[in-house]
Amino acid sequence: MPTLPAMVDVAAAARRPLRALRRAARPPGQKSADAREKLANQKTPSVILMEINAEDGPVLRFFKTIVRGGQLAFAAIMTFILWLVAAAAG
Repeated sequence: MPTLPAMVDVAAAARRPLRALRRAARPPGQKSADAREKLANQKTPSVILMEINAEDGPVLRFFKTIVRGGQLAFAAIMTFILWLVAAAAG
């Protein structure tokens, strides 16, 4: 593992933060274990949609439902376009 002064010189030369270089200097097993642990603890929805709360009034829920439908339609159109581009590229 490189010494700290060498890392500081490399960081200054590359104009990258020292934190990124220290992260890169970790042993490969520890880095992947940290990444797996971070992903396991992270809660991510598959699709980010507008939330409709039970406390919302009927008019607000109606408009939120319309917006959510628009979000789904947009995602479907974008997915189709990406599929079409990938199919054309072959």
